[in-house]
Amino acid sequence: MPSHGRAWAGQLSAINPRLVYLSMAAAGQDGPAAGMRAYAPIMSSFCGFEALVGYADEEAIGMMNFGLGDPNAAIHALVPLLAAIDIARRTGRGQHIDMAQIEAILSVSAEPITDWFMNRRQARPQGNRHPEIAPHGIFPALGDDRWVSIAAPDDQAWQSLVACMGSPDWASVEAYRTAAGRLAQVASIEDRLAQWTSTRERDWLVSSLRAAGLACSPVQDVREQWQDPHFVARGVRQAVVHPISGAEQLYRAPWLMSPVRPIIRSSAPLLGQHNQDVFSKLLGLSPERIAALQAAGVIA
Repeated sequence: MPSHGRAWAGQLSAINPRLVYLSMAAAGQDGPAAGMRAYAPIMSSFCGFEALVGYADEEAIGMMNFGLGDPNAAIHALVPLLAAIDIARRTGRGQHIDMAQIEAILSVSAEPITDWFMNRRQARPQGNRHPEIAPHGIFPALGDDRWVSIAAPDDQAWQSLVACMGSPDWASVEAYRTAAGRLAQVASIEDRLAQWTSTRERDWLVSSLRAAGLACSPVQDVREQWQDPHFVARGVRQAVVHPISGAEQLYRAPWLMSPVRPIIRSSAPLLGQHNQDVFSKLLGLSPERIAALQAAGVIA
């Protein structure tokens, strides 16, 4: 049960008062849901997040097992964890941080939650649509499984898009000159725009629409992503050699800092790889004690 986390923290802190202990149960250590057993999609479903994923005028489809809850919780936990470590170093006093992962997911649902409390408006799946921008979505390009994202963030951008399409009669109606008018007919605009984009090469659409001031990008697969000139210039990927699986490409941190850029110094550790560093150098256990713990199956 989650309450064990608090008991363990108390027992361990009695041995090491500087201990920083982080609990990341689904619903935290207290409350009626504290015993919830869950993994990422269960938690995001509990928070209503999955109900927002889908296409307009259709039933919600959810995120199809994309584990948003886990990395989201890890990022949220990092801030109090680093703060607690800093306090422990300065004061000698550790902390037990009790974090509920479902609450971390709720924090990224601020807009639909605020909309409900302020306007009593229930958020619904919108696909790739935007509540204030039309068109705003992903459209087919010429070829098999070729797609492009297009958004006209203001009325001027819409006029530029109309010009790129050759000013067809359907796009030149007076009602479409304003965002409100386009939003009222968003489905029709999306259908007509898709008919046009499906007859053009994806990369031509991207270069032409960007040149006209539109927000536009290709939908890239993983191979194309690795080869994208921007990602290459930013050094997004880094080659790392794993002792078992061999060479692999990994994502580096997305931020660049001076004077030292963040790099990946090694592959993921193997089971027990750092036992000597942790148990001997960090914890100060003798070789005999380590050997006894290994023989008892305590240490892998």
